[in-house]
Amino acid sequence: WDALEYIELALYLAAALGVFGLFRLVSGRVGAAVLTTLFMASPEVLEYTGQIRDFSRTPFLLAAMWMWARLVCGPPRGKRLLFWGAGLGLLTGIGIGFRYDVRLAMAASVGILCLAASGSFRRDWHWRVLAVAAMMGCYTVAGWPILEAGRISGTASYHHAIKGLAEMCDNGMGLEPASYSRMATFCDDYSTAAADAHYRRGAHAGEAPLRQWLSPRSAAAKRAYFLDMLRTFPGDMLGRGYAALLTILRHGPSTTLVPWLLPFPVAFFVCGLGVLACRRPRYAW
Repeated sequence: WDALEYIELALYLAAALGVFGLFRLVSGRVGAAVLTTLFMASPEVLEYTGQIRDFSRTPFLLAAMWMWARLVCGPPRGKRLLFWGAGLGLLTGIGIGFRYDVRLAMAASVGILCLAASGSFRRDWHWRVLAVAAMMGCYTVAGWPILEAGRISGTASYHHAIKGLAEMCDNGMGLEPASYSRMATFCDDYSTAAADAHYRRGAHAGEAPLRQWLSPRSAAAKRAYFLDMLRTFPGDMLGRGYAALLTILRHGPSTTLVPWLLPFPVAFFVCGLGVLACRRPRYAW
C-alpha cells in the first residue's frame, strides 16, 4: 500500500498543474501560483486526494478543461484543430484507464470542437469534422485495452447511474419524495436485482436470474432500466440534473456544519463568472 503514495503524489501534482493552467488563463504567473496553492491546500482537496480511485480522474478532467478553454479562446483554428482533437482523444483514452467515467469528457469535446472553438465555422467546418474524427481515432487507440475489456466483461457505468436514483440520493439533494420510488435503496445487489427483473419482464422473459453485477448482460439490463426510466419520467430526470448541479455548487464541509452558508458558494460562483464576463466574455463562455 505504501507504493500507492507515489501514485497519489503524482496525481496530486498533475492536478495542481491543471489548476495552475486554468488560473493562468485569467491571471498572471504569480496570481495563478497563489490561487493554485490556496486551492490545492484546501481541506476538501486534501481529503479527496486520499480517495485514489475517484481522485485519479481529476488531472485528466482538469487538463481537458484547460484544452477546452484554449479552443474557445483561441488561437487554435484550421489545421491546428487536428492536433487539439488528437490531444483530447489521447488524454481521454489514457484517462479511462484510471477511471472509466473520464469518457464523459468526449461529449463536451465534440461539442466544443464543432461549435465553440474559435474561428469561423463556415471557413473551418471541414477541419472541425476532421478534428472530431482524429479525436475518436486517438481515443480508440489509447483506450483500446479498457474498451475491449469492457466489451468482454461489461462495464459498471449504468450500474452507478441507477444506484444514483435511490431515495437516499434524492434526500441528499433536498428533493421532495415523489409518489413513487425509482430505487428503494443505495445497494449494489438491490439495484442489480431491480434492473434484472425489469430486463426479464420483456423480450428476455424466461432467462435465469442474474447472479453477478459486472457482466455484459448486467450492463445491458441496467442500460435498459436507466433509459426506460428516462423516457418514462423525463421531467423528473431533468429536475434531478438541476438539483445535482446545485448540490455540487453548494458542496463543502462548511455547508454541513453551518447551514446558513449554503447560498454563498453559489453567489460567489455567479459573481465571479459575471466579473469574468465583463472583462473577457469569451473566457466566461
